[in-house]
Amino acid sequence: DRLPPFEEGLFGELHFMKVLRSHQGRGISSQLNRKLEEEARIRELHSLLLEVEIRNQHAIDIYSHWGYSIYQECHGKYHSYLMRKPL
Repeated sequence: DRLPPFEEGLFGELHFMKVLRSHQGRGISSQLNRKLEEEARIRELHSLLLEVEIRNQHAIDIYSHWGYSIYQECHGKYHSYLMRKPL
């Protein structure tokens, strides 16, 4: 298991999100993120985690805007960051 346990309690993981290029810029990913956070709070999760490739600066910027911060750098299958957002 690559993810360390958190002392704060249960966490959720965002595994994949993609909006078609033809639909980008309409706030779809922000709406999906709000719903994800809403559901996580209903389930009494304490944080959300995701993994993003280091070279995907656009996604890193979006996740940072949503309140995620880089938690750990990974050198597994590809070079990536684990990002975490407390709820």
